[in-house]
Amino acid sequence: HVIYVISLDGKITAIDVRQKGRQVWIVDTGSPLVDSTISKIEILRDSKSTRLVPSLVGGLYRLYDDNENMEPLPFDAESLLNTSFQIQDELVMTDAGTPTTSDSGTCPTSMLIIKRIKQTVRARCMRSGNEKWNFSVSNHELIQIYVPSSDEILEQTDNHSEQPIHFEYQLQTGLVLAFDSSNDLLWTSSINKPIAAVWELKNGQLKEKSLLKTKLSHELAFMGKFNSMPYLIISSRTQRQLIHNARKKNG
Repeated sequence: HVIYVISLDGKITAIDVRQKGRQVWIVDTGSPLVDSTISKIEILRDSKSTRLVPSLVGGLYRLYDDNENMEPLPFDAESLLNTSFQIQDELVMTDAGTPTTSDSGTCPTSMLIIKRIKQTVRARCMRSGNEKWNFSVSNHELIQIYVPSSDEILEQTDNHSEQPIHFEYQLQTGLVLAFDSSNDLLWTSSINKPIAAVWELKNGQLKEKSLLKTKLSHELAFMGKFNSMPYLIISSRTQRQLIHNARKKNG
């Protein structure tokens, strides 16, 4: 029983649940998951000061400085692959999507495939071509490929007798907390960097965990900062619905 914690600095930490949160290994996937200058640009909308904040799944959100209200723009980075959008006078955005795949090394019975999708959007002046701002966000998909040995099959059978455990996350500080069915704290494990995603391997099944909908909390989105750069964590499904609503609103 292992959970894999992906942090904003681009690292993946494997945590052994049955060994009270011991960190088994840490791998670096290459670069931080967010790199942006876009939030430094102030944009006026209806005489109000706004800034743009990227989500880790490629969306852009307009943040109002006065009361921190946030609204989605009617497109995401993926849609920019085929179309350009002008959102400020004489500025045009272009995009490049880069998928990369790596693995954790050759193993006799199992392999963890790490698929990283990087989306980069740049705004350039249409007259000079000079770059005005940019943002780059990445997310990971973990895929397990393995042939279970007899020992692993026996271990999976034993796992069914484990006590029920649920996890909570302090996303900004990078703390993972494990609780039993009575909500008593069992252990904690600190990543020391903001958490971007969590995957759980249990009984031979690898699944992504929800960071926003847990037993003790239910949120639509989470806005954090990494290296002074704001970012948004939101599910792909929720973002698609928000973008759809924004497009309808804008006619």
